Amino acid sequence: MTKKIMLIEDDNLLRELMEMYLKNMEEDWEILSFGDAKSVQNYLNEYNGLIDLLIVDIKLPDKNGVELVEEIKERRENIPAIFITGYVNEPIIEKIENEDNLLLKPFPPEKLIELSKKLMNT
Repeated sequence: MTKKIMLIEDDNLLRELMEMYLKNMEEDWEILSFGDAKSVQNYLNEYNGLIDLLIVDIKLPDKNGVELVEEIKERRENIPAIFITGYVNEPIIEKIENEDNLLLKPFPPEKLIELSKKLMNT
């Protein structure tokens, strides 16, 4: 069964690399790729289907990733999220419920795959 992963990262190169890696590791993963919160919200206004996992950069140009995930979860409960950041001392990190779901950049791609599988129970 295909798993839908929403990847939200404003760094185009990093987003493309993560998307390519995720697609190549698991053929039944569909990656929905976005560079900002507004495009995610526009997509979710049109799409009512299942999302299996969120991978979200904490610092987006138009909103922080933690707030974005909270908004998404108000509309669609129980979606697991992986947060990524290059900023260790961000106060917003304290709002993340489970710090095991936080990856600090740079992180090994295998760690992203391992955590994704764990959170989606695959």
